[in-house]
Order: sequence, then structure tokens, then C-alpha cells
Amino acid sequence: MQDWRCNNKQLSRLMIHELNTPSELNEAYGLIRHLHPKLGKADFISRLALQRNAHGYVLLGLFQDLNPTDQKQLSSLAVLAGYRLASSLSLGNYFYLGDLVTNPTYQGQGLAVQMLRYLEAIARDAGCRQIHLDAGVERFGAHRFYAKQGFNIVFHHFAKELD
Repeated sequence: MQDWRCNNKQLSRLMIHELNTPSELNEAYGLIRHLHPKLGKADFISRLALQRNAHGYVLLGLFQDLNPTDQKQLSSLAVLAGYRLASSLSLGNYFYLGDLVTNPTYQGQGLAVQMLRYLEAIARDAGCRQIHLDAGVERFGAHRFYAKQGFNIVFHHFAKELD
């Protein structure tokens, strides 16, 4: 996957790329805990490896404030997104957005919207006609955000704890 740099002059200090190095995953863990507060670091690393190997899960980071003299030096993870390509009998091929979280420092700056636009392009390039996601029942801010971005509630997701 190629790194992406924003061409918009106001947003020119943004870059999106796949997270793989231990330092990137450490920073990702710090951010994913805002979305999954009970997730321990060891579980994060093992579940990420399983998701990647078994389901093709990809973890992307949108970074802001690149060091202008060293483009490889990233200073701050602003948005984290995890996705996989999936297929079902009812939907055919679709894009599943499993995780999307913005660093609280960067909320309200439109960076999650930039990440969604990037993810939409990946989905289209992969031949998907839909993006699906689940948002916790109590995450009203997320519900408003996704509705504003054109997402509709089309399913109710049920879960049952097993002994």
C-alpha cells in the first residue's frame, strides 16, 4: 500500500500509511484504547496479528505535522482506522470498517472525514459497493458523525455472551 499525502494546501501536513513497526503499533495502542478501554496491550498485539493473518485486517494511521526536513519522521498519530474486505451472501463484497478513532487532541478538525474519504477510495478500488461498520449503542457522537457522512442504519447487530 502506498503512503498517501494530502494535496489540499491547508491539509498538506497529513499522511496516511499502514502501521507495522513496533513504535507505530505502540502509538496505535495508545489511541485504540479510547475506543476499546478494556483492551490490554498483549491482547491488542495478538488480536491484531490474528485479524491480519486470518482476515486481511489493515491498520492505517493518519499522521499530522510531518517534519518538513525528514518526510519519514512522523510526529503525531491523529486518526487510526482498521478495516478488512469481506463478503456475505446478502451483501456480496463489502468493506468492513472495524475501528475508527481520532486522537482527542485532533477532534473537530475534519481529519476523520479525510480518513473516511481515503477508505472510500480503497473500497471502490477493491470493487466494494458498500462500507459497513458497527458503532456502540451508547456512542451517540459516533452515530451523528456517521450519519453526517452519509451512513444509514441498515442492520441491528445482536450479541450473546457464551459461558
